[in-house]
Order: sequence, then C-alpha cells, then structure tokens
Amino acid sequence: MNMIIYFSAEGHTRKAAFKLHELISSEIFEIKTKIPYPKNHKKLLEVAKKQWENHEDVELENDINIDEFDTIYLCYPNWFGTVPLAVSGFLKSHDFTDKQIVAICTHGGSGLRNSLKDIEKLAEGVNIGGSLATNSADIK
Repeated sequence: MNMIIYFSAEGHTRKAAFKLHELISSEIFEIKTKIPYPKNHKKLLEVAKKQWENHEDVELENDINIDEFDTIYLCYPNWFGTVPLAVSGFLKSHDFTDKQIVAICTHGGSGLRNSLKDIEKLAEGVNIGGSLATNSADIK
C-alpha cells in the first residue's frame, strides 16, 4: 500500500502532495507541529533557522502508524539544505525497515541538497526508491 506523508508550512508542498494523490492510489497524511509556524515567510524563516541552529526537537501534534504501508511518498520543503525538523522528528520516531521512501522535495532553487543523505540517517532501515525535486514556483 502507498502512503503520502507531507509537511508544508506555506502550502507549496501541500499542493504537490495533493497533485501526487490525484495520480496514485494512496492514503495521505500531514505532519503537523504542536506550535504552528508563522504564516509570514520572513518570520517563518527566522523561527525555523533558530530551531535549526539550536538543534531543537520540534514537537508534533499528530502521528500515524506506518506499519501497513510499503511505499511512502515523503513530501517536504528544503529548509537549510535538508528536511525540516518536523520531518526529521517524524522519521526518527518510526521504523522504516522493509519500506521504501520516494522523496519529493519542494524548494526555491536549491534542489534536494543533503536531504536524501539525511533521510537515510534519520529513518532506520529505509530504502530510498527515488526522488524528485521541484521548484515551488512551478507548482500550480
């Protein structure tokens, strides 16, 4: 079974996740933080950068059991060259043994950068089965 798991603070990655959902048979799940990020882009970057520099754990509001899913399409924005801390926390809290992740990264021009390597470090037992980087400006 397929599952789309996404994190989106500004809506670009959410749009990409739902476009994918229209194309494949899957369930869909949004990673949400207990404390939402600011809607203002500049303030969001300030908060996210501070969290990243301090290696903070971002508390998640929700979770899902991934046991029944074989392929997980992980949709996330590129923050500071990698996955956002919310995605990092989600990956660390699950066992991905015998699961395949297809990484779908939205970005403003920086591509995947270190995110695939970091996903492999964070997600125990994961197999990366492919990746796609798409510029947020191209998502309609």
